[in-house]
Amino acid sequence: MLTETDPQAAAHIAKRLTLTIHKKRALADMRLLAGDYDGALDLMVPTRRGFGFGYLLDARIAAALLMSGDPSAALELIENHPDADISVRPFAVLRGLCHLELGHRAAAEAEILAEARLGASGRLQHGVDAAALIGMAALAHDAGDDDWAADILLNLGPVFLIAHQTLARWIARRIGVLDQYHQTRVENFGKTLPSAAPHPRQVLARWDETHA
Repeated sequence: MLTETDPQAAAHIAKRLTLTIHKKRALADMRLLAGDYDGALDLMVPTRRGFGFGYLLDARIAAALLMSGDPSAALELIENHPDADISVRPFAVLRGLCHLELGHRAAAEAEILAEARLGASGRLQHGVDAAALIGMAALAHDAGDDDWAADILLNLGPVFLIAHQTLARWIARRIGVLDQYHQTRVENFGKTLPSAAPHPRQVLARWDETHA
């Protein structure tokens, strides 16, 4: 019979705890994508230090804090994160969106436009285009151009990170195109890029023309 001091028992307990954390985080992701930000936080925060993923989980938590109406707490988490000063893709646009919610428009534009210019440069992959475009959609919405914001969101290419997926849905909900956004994601599933997918370079050019 196994006891708690047996190595085999300890390994079994650790495995069960890991599976429990995985299940909680999977459920948290489902709640995030469904717009239940407080419910997602209830599941994510207690497991924050219990398992790996590091900045990816913290990006989810920061996004949930932002979308639940607490951009100050989200920004504080990002600014105090050990990876805040390096090029961590989830944090760049998140920081900009926090500033935008707090009314710090100049800081928001600086963060989001820098990310968009990085995406336009082609130097980075792994979702930088999607992150930059989500940020630009938020700027367009803030500037009162919801038609342009919707056009950006409804033609996004693949969005790999949960934090970015939830932000895109959050903005789509704000501008009244969430159902259309869901439909386009279904239609474009498995495609590398939809035919009308914008590129950060094009979006930046339009921004520069209208906000010179």
